[in-house]
Amino acid sequence: MRVDADADIDQLVERVWGAYQKFSVFDYTDETALAQQSTKPKVVEQAQLTPTIYAESVIQALKEIDAGAYEKIVLSRGIQLIADAPWQPLDTLNSLRERFARCFAFSFGAGEGRSFIGATPERLLLIRDGQLLTEAIAGSAPRGATAGEDAKFARDLLASEKDLREHTCVRDSILSRLERIGVSGHT
Repeated sequence: MRVDADADIDQLVERVWGAYQKFSVFDYTDETALAQQSTKPKVVEQAQLTPTIYAESVIQALKEIDAGAYEKIVLSRGIQLIADAPWQPLDTLNSLRERFARCFAFSFGAGEGRSFIGATPERLLLIRDGQLLTEAIAGSAPRGATAGEDAKFARDLLASEKDLREHTCVRDSILSRLERIGVSGHT
């Protein structure tokens, strides 16, 4: 849900409360009840949407970054999944939460039966004691087979000029957007 500076906060709270009430009817402790509440669909067909466009988009994005139009662009690939039963956003969200337990799972309804569902290691936002908390993370490193390898990968990530530049870009973008809606922040 998008929150603009002039948003009606009471209306937004009602929408969030309504979503909470929809999910509160499920018995999350009873596996049998959960299985009866929804049937998990099986993917019967999978296709990458416009496969050549991604490679072309990468080339175009690099040109635009070089030209100074952007500092950072995040691209993604579209995948179409066709299932043998209707998708249930809650099932998909729960599957992500189980598969990526250390990530923050989210679901945004786009209307007309469409949802944007994902999992990210970044906390999108948390409001606690009148403060809005968010995280800016850019860059990634593989996991090592040992704690020593993890430490080496972490050290390399923290020394990477490219990853530090991306992190600064993401942080500054978040702070700029928050300032536009009247939220001042610090790092």
